[in-house]
Amino acid sequence: EEADLEREMERLLSEIGRGMIDYYDFVGREGEDRKVFRALVLSFLMMSGLVGVVQDPLKDRVWIFRSRPKNIDRHSVALPI
Repeated sequence: EEADLEREMERLLSEIGRGMIDYYDFVGREGEDRKVFRALVLSFLMMSGLVGVVQDPLKDRVWIFRSRPKNIDRHSVALPI
């Protein structure tokens, strides 16, 4: 339901806080059964510009952080779960 999705988006935003968080640790934090749902909700937050993502290919790490929506061209990023 849409209200459940919005509540989950707010909850995940509050979990992210102010720092940079490892993407894979974040989506897997509540176990395997919720991992895909958390990744899906996080993707909505990324598309809306409320969460940013930084990839470090040398260390094979992906970081997420809270951000503010900007008026820039959107692009897609594929992250495996």
